[in-house]
Amino acid sequence: MKKNLVLLMAVAVVCATVFICGCTGSGETPVANQTPEQTPPEQTAAAEEKITLTVYQAGSLTSPMEAMEKAFEAEHQNVDVQLHPAGSTKLAKEITELDAVADVYASADYSLIPNMMIPDYASWYVTFAKNRMVLCYTNKSNFADEVTADNWYEILARDGVTWGFSDPNLDPPCGYRSLMVIMLAEFNYNDAMIFDNLVGEYSQIYPTVADGVVTIHANETAPVHPITIAPPRVWS
Repeated sequence: MKKNLVLLMAVAVVCATVFICGCTGSGETPVANQTPEQTPPEQTAAAEEKITLTVYQAGSLTSPMEAMEKAFEAEHQNVDVQLHPAGSTKLAKEITELDAVADVYASADYSLIPNMMIPDYASWYVTFAKNRMVLCYTNKSNFADEVTADNWYEILARDGVTWGFSDPNLDPPCGYRSLMVIMLAEFNYNDAMIFDNLVGEYSQIYPTVADGVVTIHANETAPVHPITIAPPRVWS
């Protein structure tokens, strides 16, 4: 069954707050020194009714979402916020293909909403933040003291270096966005072999070009050493 969802990011909880309060109160501003009217028993029972707010959220948003959950539940003690973290693409497919029901869908890639959910599963969305792709490593990583903005792709291609990214079919930021960054690196560094050297040689992921548009095909990934493709939660 198709259902329009409230799709939002940071302001999602604010919108949910307005909706829930609207269900339990008149919305009128009290007048000073006015004697309050006695609340009928049925309204009191409705106000205390336990409400579950189901939130489907990207795994990378877990930390801020957990903080928002605590703050929201502290202010609205009759609301139980249920967080369901996973890859943004995976969650979108659960809603659109498996009829999963969520009150809030918070994606790490806003484009999933207009491309996959509007108009049948959503009518609007709000973007609230942005970040950038980075290469993460530790001081114990091989060649860590040599990595620069100009040679990172060469370091990844060296013997003795293993590296990875999220499943591109399930996770936007660490999945298919990683592949897009590697493809764009070819143009930035004027090296047409970067993608093949890092990804194509060790997996079944490959790019094609048509009318000047590059498409990366990752239906079958089949990675082999030194590449690791892991579930989204590993990288979140």
